[in-house]
Amino acid sequence: MSGCGEDCYLNKGDRKRDRLICYTDYGEALVHLNNKSLCLRVNENIRHGKNEEVFTTGQYILRLKKTYNKQTGDEDYQFKGVLTMKLGQKVLFQLMVIGEGGC
Repeated sequence: MSGCGEDCYLNKGDRKRDRLICYTDYGEALVHLNNKSLCLRVNENIRHGKNEEVFTTGQYILRLKKTYNKQTGDEDYQFKGVLTMKLGQKVLFQLMVIGEGGC
């Protein structure tokens, strides 16, 4: 994963310790699920809102919906949002996250 991207954390303490829950580089997302790293690819075919990104593996669906965005530099920003992981139609988790992104 390289280039522009976003880091997602559960809280400010995790951000300070650099303990990511999810990383995206706009084309892919990387999450750690059941002690395994899982790489998902962006999927524009799944319906989503303006401030939402959807990534899939075929089995898993990961949605990152941003509810707040603050510009912190020319190409840098911070955000708050909801991260949802599904296996088929079953929701595995839905978490409030904070994050930062940029190039």
